[in-house]
Formats: sequence, C-alpha cells, structure tokens
Amino acid sequence: MRIDKYKIFVTSLILSLGLTSCLKDTNIEDQEYGLINLNAKKIVEFKSDASHVSSIISLDEGVKEFNFEVNLAAENPASEDVVVNFEAVTDAASVIKSVRARLGDQYPATGEDSIPDEDIKVYPAASVTVPATLTIPKGSRTANLSVKIDTHKLVGDPQFLLLKIKSVNNAGYLVSGNFGDLLLNMKVMSVYDGTYICNGYR
Repeated sequence: MRIDKYKIFVTSLILSLGLTSCLKDTNIEDQEYGLINLNAKKIVEFKSDASHVSSIISLDEGVKEFNFEVNLAAENPASEDVVVNFEAVTDAASVIKSVRARLGDQYPATGEDSIPDEDIKVYPAASVTVPATLTIPKGSRTANLSVKIDTHKLVGDPQFLLLKIKSVNNAGYLVSGNFGDLLLNMKVMSVYDGTYICNGYR
C-alpha cells in the first residue's frame, strides 16, 4: 500500500513539474504556438479548406480577375483597418515543395509512380498580378484579394502558383501558420468541355 502511495506521489510530482515547465515556455506566453488567445493575438489567414489548395480551370480569355477571401480569425470583427501584405511565390523550389506537401498523392517524390521536379510546372511570374496590400475594413472580418491571371498562359497540364501573406502592418496580429499561404492549381479549359446530350435516330 505504501508503494502504491509512493508511485502516485512520484507521478503527481512529475506531472506538476512538466506543467510548470510548459507554463514557463516563453513561446507559448508570446502566442507563437500552442492555444492561441484570440483576444491577445488576432490571426490573418486565407479562407480555405484543409488542403490549402484552390483549383482554377478557365477558358483562354486573356487577363481575368480571381478573388480569394482573406479572413481575420478573432473573437470580434476588426476594431481598425487592418493592412495585410502579400506576395506571389513563383520560384520553382518553393512551389514544388508546396505541391509535394499538399498534393503528395498526385505528385509523389519517391516510388514507382514518382513525379520528377521538372514535370511540376510553375506558372510564369510575369503573367500574374497580386496586390501588394489589402485592407480588412474596420468592423469586418474578411476582404477579397483580387489576383489578375493571364489565362492565355494556362495550358492543358496543371501549373502552380503560391499566394503568400507576408505580414500585417498593425500590431497585435499574426499571420496564420497553417493558412498563411494558398496554392493555386491552374489549367486551361477546352472550349469543347461541357455536358452533351446525344439523340439517336433510326
């Protein structure tokens, strides 16, 4: 019986020391990771599903605008105009890394069905225009980032582009670690794509 009480005491002591060390973790206190206090640190992110991928299939119609929703994850709507900075990431290494991470089942790096890096196509940087900044208005939680893409440069095989939130000008805001960027998976749509009804005659 004494042995059991001793084991319980030792286990409780270890747990308390572990919890104490976690509470002293400055990164948790600074909201760098762990459970984020949405009152202390408001998070800016792309609104997306868990894949972090947005698919674009477009006809060849020249330069077109595509909107992507930017969200403020906070307990309350913005108490001020929130200025968010963006960039388009088009260097091959970064884009390929993102494709491998998010579409690894379609673009495996190893195995019999592996896809070499050179077969993962990056959309040309000169053919996309991403606003340097976007403002989430006071009293709102969202704003649309309008990206101009030259659909004439799209091809039948997928091309990829990475949109990234660089920073937030206002103090007290964090760029989301999970939804701070968005991978665009793009290709051209054939003019013959569609649903057809065939009527047979005798």
